[in-house]
Amino acid sequence: MAKILRNIFQKIGLYGHAMHLHRQYVSFKEWHSTNVTLPVLKRSNILRKLHYALFSSVFDHEMKMFVHARHNYLTTRQRKNNPVLLRRLIHQLEKGLMHNPRRPVFGLDYITEAVDIYISLSQDSDKSSTLLDWAHDVIGSYFEAVSPHPVIDKARQKFKENKFVTCDTHTHSPYEIAKTNKLPVTFDDVVRGRKSVRWFEEGRIPDRKLIDEAIELASLAPSSCNRQPFEFRVFDDKTLADKIMALAPGTGGFNHNVPVVIVVNGMMNVSPSSGDLHLMYVDASLAAMNLMNALYSRGIASCAINWPDLPKTEKPLRQLIEMEEFARPVMIIAAGYARPNSMVACSTRKGIDEIRKYNR
Repeated sequence: MAKILRNIFQKIGLYGHAMHLHRQYVSFKEWHSTNVTLPVLKRSNILRKLHYALFSSVFDHEMKMFVHARHNYLTTRQRKNNPVLLRRLIHQLEKGLMHNPRRPVFGLDYITEAVDIYISLSQDSDKSSTLLDWAHDVIGSYFEAVSPHPVIDKARQKFKENKFVTCDTHTHSPYEIAKTNKLPVTFDDVVRGRKSVRWFEEGRIPDRKLIDEAIELASLAPSSCNRQPFEFRVFDDKTLADKIMALAPGTGGFNHNVPVVIVVNGMMNVSPSSGDLHLMYVDASLAAMNLMNALYSRGIASCAINWPDLPKTEKPLRQLIEMEEFARPVMIIAAGYARPNSMVACSTRKGIDEIRKYNR
């Protein structure tokens, strides 16, 4: 359409005049947005909702994706054949098995669902898979570790009656960290060797020089137009670290045991385009992975902790640390020196055929 209009204006000799008017319109629109619309929307939650519901389609695509994704998740959960949920539940069992000291009874809220989904998926499969092998071993280890309980006993019986047999002879249960003073050398050493550690040596805080070296390497990660929409907020003060970790979901049991907490903040103010809304999440995550690998190469263990987009969780964090309104945590990284004999999860990954597709 723009090309057609340009040709028309060129033929009638008004192209220059039309372009001048267009530039004035764009300039006025930007002035109005900067000085009127956005200042009003910054102050009013109701007007923000009305504006984006009635006058903007910025979030339409994301809302559509969310609705489709939510429906798929809940539908497969009802059918007890949700592999993503099984991965999450099995990892929760792993965390319980690694707990130090291990509780005699845990997982009552989700062991039944985990077994049901495992059985359903195994009955739909005629062969072993990385997910089913991993789930089989972790659930088996769980039943060996926990004390009797009516909920556990019932789930154990279901698990025993299932006829699915794994083909993998390796165990996929949590295991103790290898005792070695040798630092990783190659890239493969780092990527294959780094595991999420949740139990750290108390009172032993990594030198800030090592952390700064790792952050410098993190900054070399790819970043769209080199805008680097992120910052690393490092907390090695025990009181502050404990308060921040206490707010992080899914860290119960070990959040008091973290020497250094790194809040990875994303900054949304680096682009005026609505198409770049997710830029800070992408670039911050790339840098965060560099950071954790760099820490590991220096003998420092870490654990990436999900930070969900929940105002009730984020508000108390903003009261603890200073953050711009256009910034938010992308994730939290717990760091320190791994406690000897502590355990890490196997967390078997998807096979290459499950995550790679060529030309389709």
